[in-house]
Amino acid sequence: MADITLLRKMSVTVQYLKSNSAVHSNPFSAITEFTDNASDAGANNCYIDVVDTEWAEELHVMDDGIGMSREDMLNVIMFGRTQKGPECIGKWGNGLKTAGCYLGQDTLVLSKKDGVHTALFLSHSFLKKEGSEQIYVPIPSMYASGDRCCPREDDRKRWNYENEVIDQHAGLTVPLWDMFDRIPDDHGTLLIIKKLRRAGQGGALMLNFNDDKADIKMGDEQMKSRLCSLRKHLSVLYRKPKMRIHLRGKIVEPKIFLSKWVARCTSQLEALNKEELQKFNERLNQDQKNIKEDIDDRKKYIDGLDGKTELTDSYKKEMTRETEAVIRRRLAEKKLLEKRSKEVNKRNRVELVYGIEINNRQFDDGIHLYVNNRLIHYAYKSPFFKRIPNSIGISVFCELDYAMFPTSQTHQNFKSPKDFDNLIKKIDLNLAHYYLYATKNWIPWHLEKEWKLGNVRKMDKEILWDKFWKVYGYNSSKSNCVKKADSEERKEIIEKECAIWKYCFECLKWKRIAVGMEYSEDVPFTCSKILGHRCGLHFEFADSFHVADLPKIVQDPMAQIRNRRPVVPEVVDLVSEEDDEEQEETEEEEEEEEEEDSDQPTTSARGAPRSQKRKISNQKSKNDSQKKAKSANSKPSASFSSAMSRKIRQNPAAFARPAALRTGKKKFRNSEIQKFRNSEVVVNNINFQSSSNAAKPSMTLIQLNEILEALGEAPFDPKNPKEIDNVCARIKAADEADKNLEKNIEKVFEHLEDNEEHQLDLDHPGTVDERFANIAEQLNFQSPSSSPPAL
Repeated sequence: MADITLLRKMSVTVQYLKSNSAVHSNPFSAITEFTDNASDAGANNCYIDVVDTEWAEELHVMDDGIGMSREDMLNVIMFGRTQKGPECIGKWGNGLKTAGCYLGQDTLVLSKKDGVHTALFLSHSFLKKEGSEQIYVPIPSMYASGDRCCPREDDRKRWNYENEVIDQHAGLTVPLWDMFDRIPDDHGTLLIIKKLRRAGQGGALMLNFNDDKADIKMGDEQMKSRLCSLRKHLSVLYRKPKMRIHLRGKIVEPKIFLSKWVARCTSQLEALNKEELQKFNERLNQDQKNIKEDIDDRKKYIDGLDGKTELTDSYKKEMTRETEAVIRRRLAEKKLLEKRSKEVNKRNRVELVYGIEINNRQFDDGIHLYVNNRLIHYAYKSPFFKRIPNSIGISVFCELDYAMFPTSQTHQNFKSPKDFDNLIKKIDLNLAHYYLYATKNWIPWHLEKEWKLGNVRKMDKEILWDKFWKVYGYNSSKSNCVKKADSEERKEIIEKECAIWKYCFECLKWKRIAVGMEYSEDVPFTCSKILGHRCGLHFEFADSFHVADLPKIVQDPMAQIRNRRPVVPEVVDLVSEEDDEEQEETEEEEEEEEEEDSDQPTTSARGAPRSQKRKISNQKSKNDSQKKAKSANSKPSASFSSAMSRKIRQNPAAFARPAALRTGKKKFRNSEIQKFRNSEVVVNNINFQSSSNAAKPSMTLIQLNEILEALGEAPFDPKNPKEIDNVCARIKAADEADKNLEKNIEKVFEHLEDNEEHQLDLDHPGTVDERFANIAEQLNFQSPSSSPPAL
């Protein structure tokens, strides 16, 4: 037998390849590498099957894509080399090698392209028998006419040895070149994984082929169904599939992620800030420069082929043709990058689609992230879902651009964890708005209109969410609650809210169809097979059958905040005429002081230039506090809204930090006056008393926790007195990390305005730090060991 060094040598060792294959966390991650390659190759069909041989089961993956040329096969053994364009899923050039190594010991790849048949055999068992730590790979090629593809004399000797190695170690039942007949067209790729991986030494196969003959199972059945069923995993792998996937002889029916979402609506966010956007533009410019250099190098390579007399004319002609094809592709990539540079601001606007998953709320809710049409995270649970008790079922979808958010090698995470964390923080902020919108607006409206329930707008939010889940078949909002079978009424409402969605592989669009339409479940869905209409842009839509890239859109929950102008509201004060006169005198004195100091520049608490009309002296703040203390026993305290408004009028500069506090309410409810007469507030048997003034009410624990909840902070724990000192720091940290804090607080106050239970002491003068400290001090109750209130 010839020397092993005649074979092509891979650039890495056996140990490195095994270590690199560990990037895959499970067999499904490896299998989807093959479907990604098929999609990038422009395949219309991808076939995944299990073949029983004389020795053991084999995993076969075949596609009818463009196939791989001999040069493409030679690039396979080079780590990190790929010629795929920017719109393709694969970017790293490692997927086929690492996935094959993870699934089994031996990988055989057969491919047809441009009249050339090429085989590649990556065998760990062969290398182990030879005792080689280096990886040597046989890659023989043959023309479709039956002639060997051997441009040089040395290639003929290598060709014979490569065939010998494959015949002896691949365990084929038919000759190698007869295997290409299994690829029906003149283009396509067949990949065979042999000696499949087992759990431990001599253990069971990691993949289960026996329990379901139409599926491939993995892991414990108690896991999420999508994680233990390859069919369910493939059904959501691509948002808009470009090819049909056939698993063990049966087509995988694509599933749209929001097919069972109610309360759907959309909003947008900026994925990158100005600094990140600048770095992205610099990276685009560098990519264009690299492509230009690559094109120049390939042109020089073509020019240099004429001077190499040792090469045959047919080989020169073939290499010239392949290199020119690569140049054309690189020019198209350069043009695409130039277009992307012009549209960078538009691409930075990311659309979020929200909804509430009602079918499989425990496993299918969360954040669904796609990049370039490919699933990266499904049902990801961010900190929002850990902090909000009623977050089960809430879902959001987002599709990102790979150029802005590059993914990891296995497409299961992002290349930059920091960018991913920043994105999740922004999404969590929008989820907080959506949660308030659903709780306050959509769910009460839905229960009243569709389910004919009354008094829902007066319900506590915990009871409201329980009522919502009960009408959809769940006993409560707890995560371990099993859904009951749908009644006829429930089915009608679900069909009305969610509809039935099918994917047409001819026009590559999701179709919303009517319930009574007749079509066969056994054949792929197409528009022409339903109503006889042809697919495409000129499709005439009926009322019950129309195309929609996204379901119906309801009002953006942030729209009211974005459209509202921050103005100082009218003030309703509960003060006597004498106090009014004293206040006017004090204001006149203040205006005189402002005229004297008009040349002195001042700034607000946020560092912005402060209006001279808002300059308030510390002495005036002290006088205001003394006047309130004198009249506390004779007058009722103001409600949350009016207390805020009065304080804004008396000392607007002190409330320059959250602009939302400048938007107090005009109305004052007489029913609240009596409740605010008492100096001590009792919430669930826990006393809260203002430390600054015994006659004034304090912020309640419920109100503080609702504010913390909407800001994405953990709730305050009254059992732990040490947390009192941390409340201020937590709120301030949220302020520094969240530029939209003002909008957040404004939304919270809007949410709380109709709740008569809340009381807020806003009469503490001083700096921002002093006011935050005052909030924490108000919570310092006498009995920290008492049981916490039920929120």
